[in-house]
Amino acid sequence: MGVRMPVLLVVMILCLGGCSTLRQAAAPCGSWGTTTAPVGSVAASGSAAGAALPREDSSGATPGDAARTHVAAMASGDARLAYEAYPTGDAPDLETFALEYRRAGPRYTRLRVLEERVTSTSTANVRVVYVYTDSDVGTVTIAEPGEWWRVTKDAGVWKVAWLAKQ
Repeated sequence: MGVRMPVLLVVMILCLGGCSTLRQAAAPCGSWGTTTAPVGSVAASGSAAGAALPREDSSGATPGDAARTHVAAMASGDARLAYEAYPTGDAPDLETFALEYRRAGPRYTRLRVLEERVTSTSTANVRVVYVYTDSDVGTVTIAEPGEWWRVTKDAGVWKVAWLAKQ
């Protein structure tokens, strides 16, 4: 299939950020580490919202943890696991996703979460930097100030939404 899925590539890049398992994704991984300072919860207006909008989901994970888990899933080499890292209904069908995942071989490395902003009880944004490589575009470095990824809750668990560039 000639369908290009840049999102898949970004996801794959994140997965190869130095984590060999999903459990490691929640802990610092990759050569850049996770953050340079504690990541806080900020309301959409920019005011502190720690009590009003909790960062942790039903499993105790934060939006930043979701970004690390997403990258690890993409690096796993398992198309189904990578597909399941997206919220239900966000990605194309599994068959299309798996074909592109195997064809392009996207890889994320050196993921670093710079900031988390919880905007509602079910949405957040995570500012990240990383290096992305795939067979279509080569290697792209997303350096500071970084790029914002949308994170949504799916069945009470934070997951990285399908990225616009995909």
